[in-house]
Amino acid sequence: MPAAPVTTTGKTFVDAQIPGMQPGKGVNTTCFLNGRSVRKLKLHELPDFYSVRCHKPKSRLSRIFFSLVTLGKVRYRNIKINMVGGRSKTVAINVQHLAKQFDLTPTQRRILLKGQTDLQRSGVLTGILEQKIGCVSDLLQRMKPKPGENPVAWANDLLNKNSILEGNNYCQEVLPLELDPDQVDYYCALQHAIAQRLPKESHRPTIDLNIIGSKARQEGVACSLGILGGVGPLSDAEITRKTFSNLKNVDFSTEHLRVNVFSCPPPRDAQEKIVDGPEYLANIKRFANRNHEAYVVACNTAHVNFNKIRQLGLWQAKHTVNHLCQKIHDENPKPTGVLVLGTKQAYDKKLYPLALNRKGVKALPISSEQEQAELQDIINATKAKGDTSEKERLYELTRRQIENARKQNKKVSHVLLGCTELPMALGPEYMKKLEQEFGVKAVDTETEFAKIFSEILLQGQGHPMVRS
Repeated sequence: MPAAPVTTTGKTFVDAQIPGMQPGKGVNTTCFLNGRSVRKLKLHELPDFYSVRCHKPKSRLSRIFFSLVTLGKVRYRNIKINMVGGRSKTVAINVQHLAKQFDLTPTQRRILLKGQTDLQRSGVLTGILEQKIGCVSDLLQRMKPKPGENPVAWANDLLNKNSILEGNNYCQEVLPLELDPDQVDYYCALQHAIAQRLPKESHRPTIDLNIIGSKARQEGVACSLGILGGVGPLSDAEITRKTFSNLKNVDFSTEHLRVNVFSCPPPRDAQEKIVDGPEYLANIKRFANRNHEAYVVACNTAHVNFNKIRQLGLWQAKHTVNHLCQKIHDENPKPTGVLVLGTKQAYDKKLYPLALNRKGVKALPISSEQEQAELQDIINATKAKGDTSEKERLYELTRRQIENARKQNKKVSHVLLGCTELPMALGPEYMKKLEQEFGVKAVDTETEFAKIFSEILLQGQGHPMVRS
């Protein structure tokens, strides 16, 4: 995770989130410190994150042209700056925009436009950023919920401050967030609040959540886990909540723990993949470079692309689907047939049937393309609404699948809810009804993933594994 905004005592910037006023996504930003050393960062902006927007150098003619056609509202100035490692770089800065964003004095504006040397101009920029950094050094702490604050009220207040209502597409914009281990419910509330405002999953912002124990910063992190989510942000929030609930149930101390949930919704349609695809891949690579002790993927279907995910840098990622299939295989009594429900992509790629068959477990895929299309529609509706409004339709579809299989003399001992939205859609009441009426075991992958994640954290601390 990027560090909190640094003070002005050092000579260069570390990775920092610098708050700013204007909404935008992933602009190239050059940050100045002490007028000398700078580091070019790719900041992910939501409106509460400051930045100086740097453009390609402009010729004198271009600068005059922009000034004339905008009646002086856009006036660029080329500034040569010293980069880390002795390199230099010339960038163009929109002085009028900068003046409005940072409330420049007339003197500061005059120096930027008419200063004779780069040292004079960069000195003004240094002063601006040093002042802002000093004002927002505790930004992440101020974003945290106050003791006793209502989670829903906190989530909506946070979104209002970040102007989510001003747009309808925040794909690949990153909101850093830090919570204590006992504040995971606030993350769930935040994802539900986002879903209510942005029903289309790929339009939702990326939440870069760090859950850090009380002693981890001062005394060091004993165990860290990176969770890649976003292909179902509501469910990865619920998986995270259940993971910490498991740790609490075994009286596990989270004081030296760090869990980084990177909930990054991928672009879906062709246009989104062209426009936002490169930034999505860059975001995953940045997450992979954080060197957590272990990485996991909080999504069933994403395991279809597991090898590609590893090639992006997540070489330490655990294959949660294989782990779950092994747990099903090890059950006593042995499973006689597992009805697999999941997404269209997982169905086409035979994700669970192949994984279960490798373990010697008989998998029963859904009976037809038409039924699979209806199931995908249920999943999509649940992603958008995050409730159990589709439970009756999902229950009826599952009932038909079990009865059709048994008419063909196929044994069904398990129903694998092979998409983490399906347990959310069915709900515990209907899940229990399914088990009692048909004598099957419903495999809740949301709950099972949480067990596996908590096992990894417990093993990292030398504790016995969670089994239930």
